[in-house]
Amino acid sequence: MTVRDGAVRAELRQTLARDARRLRDDHREGPVDLARVARRLGLGLEQDASGEVSEGRLVRRDGRALVVHAGPLDAPRSRLSVAHEIGHHLLDCYGVPRPGRPHEYWLMEELCNEFAACLLVPEVAVEWVRTQRDDPERLLERARRAARRVGVSRAAISHRLVRDVDDLAFCEVRYHAPRPEVVGVVAWVAQGFQLLERGARSYIGADHPLAPLLVAQRGRRSGHIAPERAGTRPVAGEQRVHGVWIVATKADDA
Repeated sequence: MTVRDGAVRAELRQTLARDARRLRDDHREGPVDLARVARRLGLGLEQDASGEVSEGRLVRRDGRALVVHAGPLDAPRSRLSVAHEIGHHLLDCYGVPRPGRPHEYWLMEELCNEFAACLLVPEVAVEWVRTQRDDPERLLERARRAARRVGVSRAAISHRLVRDVDDLAFCEVRYHAPRPEVVGVVAWVAQGFQLLERGARSYIGADHPLAPLLVAQRGRRSGHIAPERAGTRPVAGEQRVHGVWIVATKADDA
């Protein structure tokens, strides 16, 4: 079994999604209880006090699997990290070998990101956001509200929507610019955001199709959505405290 095999990945994706639904009890609309999920799986949870863990880490201690997380368990970023590591634990339980090459590592990271999003975001939230899929501006606003409702990060709900809603892709760009010619720096990219060449370009320069959107958003009040166009590609961006959260239509940004 290897994650490099597309058929194996497809089967693992389905199995992880199935187990995510079972673990979160889909009839619940609010934030999933990750401590309860961990107990059901026999996993320990521990907040790191040393400062050595930046996100989350799956370790074994005294013969028991343990997820060590950096921040408090109720913080959206920590919730995503813990759910991601639970995904790694399940892959171990399925007998999936640990990655031996960088490409395998990133494929497994993608699977665990998808699992985390399925675990943290219930179907009812996806369906509520999905009703605005043809209007990127309104969809982005609904995605933000849904993320707040279920206690997840923007990245978590973006991975969920990319998986379950056709033709959508998300990224977040930070305004921090290490050089004058840099407009923004890519913080994260959900699968399929081809405007950023799948994240290969770390810096957004003035000649990038997204640069006009970022410049237009700069200085606007937090929470204000300003739909723009990058060439012929419809996008919408919402300014946050440190950057811009952007949604695009995959069918148009290919």
